[in-house]
Amino acid sequence: MEVFTINLDRLNWKNSENIIVNNTDTSAIVEDVSDGLTYYADKYIITKFSIKTGNIVTYNDMKYLIISQIDRNKGINRARIRECNYSINFNFEGNIERVSSIINSVSFDIETNTIFSFETGKIILYINTDTFVDTGQRFIIMGSAWKVVGVDRTKQGLLILHCEKDLFGSTDDKENEIADRWKYEEQVTYTLEVEQGSIINLSEGDSLQLNIVAKRNNEVVENPELVFIVDNTDVCTIQENGLITAITEGETNIIILYKGIEVVVKVIIEEMEDSFTYTLSGSSQLRLNQTLTYTATKYNNDIPVNTTFTFSIDPLGNSNSIASIESTTNNTARVKGSSDFGDIGKYFKLIALEDGVEVAKMTIQVLGLF
Repeated sequence: MEVFTINLDRLNWKNSENIIVNNTDTSAIVEDVSDGLTYYADKYIITKFSIKTGNIVTYNDMKYLIISQIDRNKGINRARIRECNYSINFNFEGNIERVSSIINSVSFDIETNTIFSFETGKIILYINTDTFVDTGQRFIIMGSAWKVVGVDRTKQGLLILHCEKDLFGSTDDKENEIADRWKYEEQVTYTLEVEQGSIINLSEGDSLQLNIVAKRNNEVVENPELVFIVDNTDVCTIQENGLITAITEGETNIIILYKGIEVVVKVIIEEMEDSFTYTLSGSSQLRLNQTLTYTATKYNNDIPVNTTFTFSIDPLGNSNSIASIESTTNNTARVKGSSDFGDIGKYFKLIALEDGVEVAKMTIQVLGLF
């Protein structure tokens, strides 16, 4: 292995930088390697902290492996580090251990500075000896399954694993790159179904309750914790319970998240067509000489809108004096009952008109004083 000589006279500790060695914060002088080798961007670290071959060094948020022997001189240590280019999920009978590693499809001999290529389907893997890996161990990386076919333990602090491509098995978790995961764990599959489908059409002002079925291994999950995201809340909103409220004309997407699943529903809001209705409210009985107020209201799709009404009385064949309109506003009329005892028990109609057109009416009976 590579061994160095430290020139203590040229060290300037003011140039030290923060590093982490096996989860312990410390500092070191960090230098680029300048031995003419260009295949790896190796570095030297010089530190007063105790280090050994195989330690993991974190520098500038990147992980490195100490690949050389340590040059120790008067409490100062120097070593060569190489960037870990992959993290491997090793599965030890259900115990998943994520290990920083160096994977090469070529081999570099530190002692001779020699590079040579492996045949297709073979790699070597450098890790530290803190993780015990033996032949037959499988792992997944770079979209392929691999199997350890040889272990080189000759370099203190390092395990050099010789690996060959392997076939995927039914218990492999390809997505999370964990070999043999379902051999030791229950395989769980979640699904989401939106009963209204992937495209929903609403009109402005409409509301719609999304009906969503979440399943775990085809079993319905009661009260699943769903997350809703609306791309454009100017078009519509959605409550935590899945109730959509259409606001204005346009299109947007609602994203539904559950257990790593994402379902997108497209919502199209159309401009609401006018649908006018009218009401005339007030008492259906009016006593002699009594004055009551009646209110006319116009709605567009059940939403009140402003307008101006006029009012008239239809005596229904009775005397015109059966009732009279004393005063009006844009939407109210104050109506006074007859003073003639002969009108007791008789009926008249109060009519509300908009632009001269009858839009609402009410039949009112004249009652006695008591």
